[in-house]
Amino acid sequence: QQSDLRIFAQRLAQQNRSLNLVAPSTVPDLWRRHIIDSLQIVPLIRPLVSEMSQASVIDIGTGGGLPAVPLAISLAQSNNVIVQAIDSDRKKVDSIRIMTLGLDAPLVLHDTRVEHHKAQHDVVTSRALAPLCQLLVWSQFCLKPSGVMVLLKGERFQDEIAAARDNWNFSTAIHTSVTNSGAAVVVVSAISRKNA
Repeated sequence: QQSDLRIFAQRLAQQNRSLNLVAPSTVPDLWRRHIIDSLQIVPLIRPLVSEMSQASVIDIGTGGGLPAVPLAISLAQSNNVIVQAIDSDRKKVDSIRIMTLGLDAPLVLHDTRVEHHKAQHDVVTSRALAPLCQLLVWSQFCLKPSGVMVLLKGERFQDEIAAARDNWNFSTAIHTSVTNSGAAVVVVSAISRKNA
């Protein structure tokens, strides 16, 4: 897994020269800023899916495959978990296919908008995509009613949670980010839209 992760990191840096997959300023610190940052959600996802005979995890707006590819590599030996990723940018999805060639990273890719995705999943992940309010809207298209969202959020996560509570009911568990003490992994469950 370490070898596959390092190969992916090298390919991500290469692909980033022609595609805007991650901010160029973060490339010198790519391993910590992107790979470790993505991997920190693995121990939060494992207990959510461990009792399921077949679990589906989807990363929405995956961009350069973060956190989808590190997840797929880490969960490759979990026979009961299918990792999927969705992005509306076909070039980015094609780049993920290139970056994962020859790696043990079983990943189902979708190049479409979340609103057009027909399947529902047990876990939805997202990283640096949109405010929580918008993620909750999108979750209605791809998350099972009993599903959970595991979201990598920046330093304004508390503001996003407060704003989302105007229109949504949900529970949160907040875990301080291992790569940025001001950021967090926010686990969102028991989601329902409030009546207008």
